[in-house]
Amino acid sequence: MKKTKKVKTLILLFSLLIVSLFAFTACGGLEGIKKTIEEGGLTQLPAPTGVRLEEGNLCWNPVEYASKYTVSIDGKEYYCDENKYVLDKLTDGDHVFFVRANGDGAVYKTSDNSEKFTATTVDGSPSYTSYYGQFDELTKKE
Repeated sequence: MKKTKKVKTLILLFSLLIVSLFAFTACGGLEGIKKTIEEGGLTQLPAPTGVRLEEGNLCWNPVEYASKYTVSIDGKEYYCDENKYVLDKLTDGDHVFFVRANGDGAVYKTSDNSEKFTATTVDGSPSYTSYYGQFDELTKKE
C-alpha cells in the first residue's frame, strides 16, 4: 500500500513538472521572463484604431486603461485626456498624424503608434471624405 502511494505521488509530481515546463515555454522561456522583468512587468496598451476627422477634430477609438493620449502632428507631440484632439491651427498642406495611448506607468505602458493617418488642409480646414483614413482635397465653394 505504501509503495502505491509513493508511485502516485511521483506521478503527480512528474505531471506537475511537465505542465510547468509547458507553461514556462509558452511564456517565452527565460527570454520572456527577462523581457518582462526589464519592462517592469507592465502590460503594453494596444495602439489606437479608427483614427479619423470629425468636425475639425482628430478622433480615434478609446483605448481601455489609457491615462491620456499623445498626438503626433507632423512630428510634433501634443497631449490630451480624451480620444479627440482639436485641430485649430494647421497650415495649408499635407499633414501626418499618429496617436499613442499612454499607460499609467504602474500597470500599463504606452502603446505603439496608431497607423499613419494623413489629411490635407485647405484654407486652414482639414478636408476629407467619410471613409476612415482616406482623404481627398476639396475645393472651396464660392
